[in-house]
Amino acid sequence: MRVNILQHTPNEGPGAIKTWADSHHYELYVYHPETFGKLPTANETDLLVILGGPMSPNDNLEWLKKERILIKWRELEPVLRAYYEKK
Repeated sequence: MRVNILQHTPNEGPGAIKTWADSHHYELYVYHPETFGKLPTANETDLLVILGGPMSPNDNLEWLKKERILIKWRELEPVLRAYYEKK
């Protein structure tokens, strides 16, 4: 299984998700869309993990538009969205 992680801040990595993927011998790839502008394709994604970040999902950023398209393509497949809410 190929697990693709979208990481939006350098200090919030995959952590326990990486440990889980490694224990199952899954391929794990971490993407930094806001830094490098590269995203995986829907066809090369078995599980998409979306980590939180300082941006809003409604921000008008080019890389975020592409990310929303990828999420829509993956709509019927496994997607994990992980984020922390500030209180």
